[in-house]
Amino acid sequence: MSDLVVVADTHLIRHDDELSRFIAFLESLTGRTEVLYHLGDVFNIWLGNRRFEMEHMTPVLEAMRRLAASGTRLRLVEGNRDFHVEDGYDRDPFEKIEPDGEEREFGGRRLHFAHGDLVNEADRQYRAWRRFSKSRALWGAFRLLPGGAGIALGSFLETRLRGTNVRYKSYFPQETFEAYGRRHVGAGVDRVLLGHIHMEKVLEIDAGARRGRLIVLPDWRSSHRYYRFGADGSEGFVDFPG
Repeated sequence: MSDLVVVADTHLIRHDDELSRFIAFLESLTGRTEVLYHLGDVFNIWLGNRRFEMEHMTPVLEAMRRLAASGTRLRLVEGNRDFHVEDGYDRDPFEKIEPDGEEREFGGRRLHFAHGDLVNEADRQYRAWRRFSKSRALWGAFRLLPGGAGIALGSFLETRLRGTNVRYKSYFPQETFEAYGRRHVGAGVDRVLLGHIHMEKVLEIDAGARRGRLIVLPDWRSSHRYYRFGADGSEGFVDFPG
């Protein structure tokens, strides 16, 4: 197994054709993928307590467990729709879950992974909302709910948020993304990988003495595309034909 694969923004929902397609994608990675990164928003809403697991989540998580059992290491960078997933799913099926992002070496490059919702440091209103919505105090209150009530809440939120699953971004804030890329490339990163914005972009980043690349993954739902790194140094977007 030699590949590192990155996918983002699957936004899986109930009664969804994408469920079987994404499971087929996971199965296609068996035996040839060392690491799979998901850059967040796995489901349209994910309250990370197993008591709140909705019916459509179970077959996806079972497919992830089969992939992990085959030897692939699964890692999740939480998105803005993923809430404290580490409480219920750390080590099963994910080897590691990061709330904000992480870096690693692979194929001779240093890679930085993040969801992308924190790229704009000037958006203080969103950052304040994110801190509140993901706070331990609020999550502690949610965890007091009975399992059925948590599932009902998750189902309600999932339905209310469906209208934002489409390509809702008509403007790409390139300067903001370039600035984010320069910070990380200047600090020694070769590739910066992000999701969240539901667009596919590749930006060459010049950080003075260092050069690198910022790669924004499109949402899985509308593209069925992922990014692949080979141990031999190869890389690029791949279309899933399933």
